[in-house]
Amino acid sequence: MEIREFIATREFIATTIRKYLNEQVNNTLSTSSYDMVDILKTLSYIKYVDRPSGHFLHSIDLTITDIDYLYDLINILDDNNWYIERGRERSLTISQKYIKEAEVNIPNKLYHITPIKYVDSILNDGLKPKSEDLRHKYPPRIYVSDNTQTLKPLSRELTRWKGDKDYSILEINTNGLDFKLYKDTTSAYKGHYYIQDIEKIPSENIKLIK
Repeated sequence: MEIREFIATREFIATTIRKYLNEQVNNTLSTSSYDMVDILKTLSYIKYVDRPSGHFLHSIDLTITDIDYLYDLINILDDNNWYIERGRERSLTISQKYIKEAEVNIPNKLYHITPIKYVDSILNDGLKPKSEDLRHKYPPRIYVSDNTQTLKPLSRELTRWKGDKDYSILEINTNGLDFKLYKDTTSAYKGHYYIQDIEKIPSENIKLIK
């Protein structure tokens, strides 16, 4: 069984999300990538460890010898505020949950792309962070951009990935909101970020622009 299939099981998703929601880690930075590499090298079931360069310094690539060790690895990652970003077979990429170096100032306007079928619900009830992505096990987040130009090619990618064909763009007025904004260093587009540490963005701060 491939790692990504294993991670996508119902039991694993439910357990992981519940743990992220219950842990009081909002003000706890993740273990540095340097220290995390040192920890991984002490684990007998880690066959390969590589700390990528450039924008991906917050991530680590690794290979485990046996899938049976996966839960042990997950527990160690949780203890250090890391998570599995993606995986295939026994090869994984792990990433920090809280990256101080990626935190940025919050602009007055941000933009969020969502399938049209969710627009009415968001405009009525607000926009809540989610962590239910089957490929990436991150803490609850809202992915946003500081521009609308990159959202059109992103919608094509989301169509291929999720299957929804029609997307809308929402504008978020950040005035009066209390949250942290981080660069999405896994994105191929400039100006992409994620919002973290907020219960929800109220509907009165959101409007439909496309």
